[in-house]
Amino acid sequence: MSRAISENFDILFESLLFNQQTNFNALQLGVYRDLIDNKRYRLYARLSANFYDYEFVSDTDTNRFSGTSYGLGLGFQFKLSENFMLLSEYNYDDYSRLDTSTFNIGFAIAF
Repeated sequence: MSRAISENFDILFESLLFNQQTNFNALQLGVYRDLIDNKRYRLYARLSANFYDYEFVSDTDTNRFSGTSYGLGLGFQFKLSENFMLLSEYNYDDYSRLDTSTFNIGFAIAF
């Protein structure tokens, strides 16, 4: 196990075990690029710049991290009709010692 992974696990484990409070703020500026776009569906990629600031606060210690990093995503949009769409997207965001992977499913209405 690498040192960075070990430190991430230790911080997360201590946060869960010792009831630490986590404060997280981030701003993402991203661009989307269509990989496939036709009348029925759309496949796209996302690249973002992340500006973040987060801290783990316990009764005895505060660990604070801030900086800039990147995010990647891949999404799929399926048009049910001209105004209604189903969406799914996978995102990976790197926040130094805290990385996130999310999968989102949604519904969109176009006006």
